[in-house]
Amino acid sequence: MRIYKLYLYFFSCILLVFALPSTVQAKSYKITKTFANTVKNGKLPGMKAKVGTSYTQLKKIEKKGEQIISPTDPKVLSIYVPAPSNIDTSKYTFFNRFGSDKVESMSRDYNYTFSTKTVRSYFGKPYKAKVGNHNITDSGIYKAGKYYMYFSTRGGPYGNTYIEVGTKKMILHQTGYTKFYR
Repeated sequence: MRIYKLYLYFFSCILLVFALPSTVQAKSYKITKTFANTVKNGKLPGMKAKVGTSYTQLKKIEKKGEQIISPTDPKVLSIYVPAPSNIDTSKYTFFNRFGSDKVESMSRDYNYTFSTKTVRSYFGKPYKAKVGNHNITDSGIYKAGKYYMYFSTRGGPYGNTYIEVGTKKMILHQTGYTKFYR
């Protein structure tokens, strides 16, 4: 009976150790001055084109992009591009589907997190936003040069960061906010 209790105690301890939630967090990086300046110029590091690039020019630069028309808004065309990492994803978005249109936003999903503190040090406080009659105090939208940037991060062991830079019209469309303000 004593060996049975020891056996039970030993496996209970092992089960308890493996059943506890992990405290591992994803690595968080600081945004550098170079990264911030690239975003302020309407581009994301690791992407070949920038906001304002024409559709025809983008097709020459990004030959492997997959075009997807938004099922909820047929005027929106996105071109998904293979990213340097098989986990990261990149996307260019147009508001209309015609060859003469220009890229209105570009986004990238990074497989690590960025420090919110460094984002605020380069871009200031986020805008406040409205969705219908609801006010949102931290919209995740920042002014980046003549463009706007949407910044969203998820923590945890597999944390990631989503960054989208683009025109005011497209950032409003992509986030679903009706307006944003200071």
